[in-house]
Amino acid sequence: MMDSFSIWADIYDDIYADITEDINFYLLQARHADGPILELGSGTGRITLPLLNAGHDISGLDVSKNMMDSLIRKIDKLNKPVKGEFVIGDMAYAGNLFEKKFKLVIVPYRGFQSLLSSSAQEQCLVGLRNILDKDHKVIINIFTPNLEMFDQNSNMTYKTKIISNPHSGEDLSVWHRTKISISNQTLNVDIKVETSQDGSIDKIRYAPFKLRYIYPYEAKYLFHYCGYEIVDLIGDYDGTPYNNPSQDMIWTIRKREIYYA
Repeated sequence: MMDSFSIWADIYDDIYADITEDINFYLLQARHADGPILELGSGTGRITLPLLNAGHDISGLDVSKNMMDSLIRKIDKLNKPVKGEFVIGDMAYAGNLFEKKFKLVIVPYRGFQSLLSSSAQEQCLVGLRNILDKDHKVIINIFTPNLEMFDQNSNMTYKTKIISNPHSGEDLSVWHRTKISISNQTLNVDIKVETSQDGSIDKIRYAPFKLRYIYPYEAKYLFHYCGYEIVDLIGDYDGTPYNNPSQDMIWTIRKREIYYA
């Protein structure tokens, strides 16, 4: 039986082909880091591959074997030397899965929110402290919960976007239905992807996923509790300061020294 992450390996590249606004941001952060980079939730390589192409020493972790297999096939086609490791595993245990120290750890595009409990998020952050270089940064992207999210009818399917491919003439229509658990702060999302050409639907694919939503002050407390200080919080990849209507929270944090009496 395939898990939801494995199902996603078949559709991820198609439905996120239009998400490119964060790539230059991570390329810039990688240049500043000037050392080993770890991407948590590397998926099929949307961020990993541009960083590899730019010559950076990047390692990746993903829980899905199918997603990782897809990424490795793409890396092989690059025909470039690869210094990093690519590991299949749960990011909650990332701190135990690598031996090298990293100057930059990135968790792009809501990947951190695939950890579905506060305890799993704490475990990830505390464990990461073991594999951070003395001079380091951790960058975590989280979406901001908003009223529109809670107003959705859980029995309705909403069309979120249409992606047109000018080369094939195909259109991808992406639909989603979301059920919210207030007590667990989780979103249970069913995605439907329709492939059509000339108005005729050729293929329909489905994939579920879950995310845990996090409020801004909750995230701030979580980072502090796990031994980090806040370096920066922005609301867009052009550096716009964060404010509540922003779609994203892009946190930059670093390990702080903890002294025990």
